[in-house]
Formats: sequence, structure tokens, C-alpha cells
Amino acid sequence: MNDKYLLIAAEEGNHSIALMCRLLRVDRTGYHRWHADRGAGIDPGSRRARRTRLGAVIMGMWLASRKAHGVRRIHADLAAVGEPASRWLVWKIMCELGIAGVQPRARKRTTIPADDAGHRKDLI
Repeated sequence: MNDKYLLIAAEEGNHSIALMCRLLRVDRTGYHRWHADRGAGIDPGSRRARRTRLGAVIMGMWLASRKAHGVRRIHADLAAVGEPASRWLVWKIMCELGIAGVQPRARKRTTIPADDAGHRKDLI
């Protein structure tokens, strides 16, 4: 993928980015993200390393919650320990790890004894 982005960057003045992305079958937003990161000096490997580190932290928090916390609580826990991450990123990493929160089910009371149940004869 990096080679295609390098080719688009080299030919940027000669052809439109949209045309080159379509011909090379790459996403324009992906190219623009790569171009912005490259200009800012961000290494794509550092992004991968951060996601890996966040995955380990998220897995630890999820296991500490006895596999109950979902995206919202894990996101809040990350914010509490000072680890900035968007809720979308937390959701994406949890999906990649195959983990999810547990939604408690509402309890429904099905049998309600009558007030005079203790005074009645058992005819059965």
C-alpha cells in the first residue's frame, strides 16, 4: 500500500489524486491520512504499536471487570487512568479482540403469593 501512496505523491502535480486513487484502487481518505501523517512525521508503526498497547490495557480492564464492562465503561476507565482514546477506537479494538460487555437482563417477577396464602389448605 505504501508503494501506491508514494506513486500518487510523486505524480500529484501531473494527475488528479482522485483519478490516481481510482486507478490504483486505493481509498482517497487513506491516501490523505497517509500524506498528513507523513508530513507530520508520524510513523505508521507507532500507530500500530499504540493500538497494540491499548489492546493489552483494554483486555486487562475487561478481565478485571470479570468480563462485564462494555465500550462505555472501558472508555471511562481509560480516561480515568489518563489514556486518551475515542469511544470508536475502544469499540474497534474490542471488536478486533473479540470481547464485549455483558448486558444485565431485567428480572421479571412471575409468581406473587397471595396475602392469605398461609391460611389456605393445600388440597393437592
